[in-house]
Amino acid sequence: MRLAVMLHPVTALRSHHRIPCYSKSEPSTWLNLTEAAALLEISSGALRLAIDRGEIPAHHPFADGPWVISRDILQGEVALRLSKRVKLGLRTPAKARSAQPDYLFSIT
Repeated sequence: MRLAVMLHPVTALRSHHRIPCYSKSEPSTWLNLTEAAALLEISSGALRLAIDRGEIPAHHPFADGPWVISRDILQGEVALRLSKRVKLGLRTPAKARSAQPDYLFSIT
């Protein structure tokens, strides 16, 4: 009886805002970095570098929280190209060459 009393405010709030009940059979729309990397079959480090380069859009809502990535993005053409490139072992620099400073050292 006590559990039913505690769940009533949650149920009422969910009904008022028309929030559907959680269902394990329905896939989540948002994935964390580890789940997204597993979906693409690449390492989470490779996916994180792609996010840092701006290839894959992702959100980091909290400073200490996880990255969240849309499943729709991961099923798109950009993510498929990233997955193929990583699996083939083709490396890309973390920064574009034009963004790296040129240091001229004196030889004397």
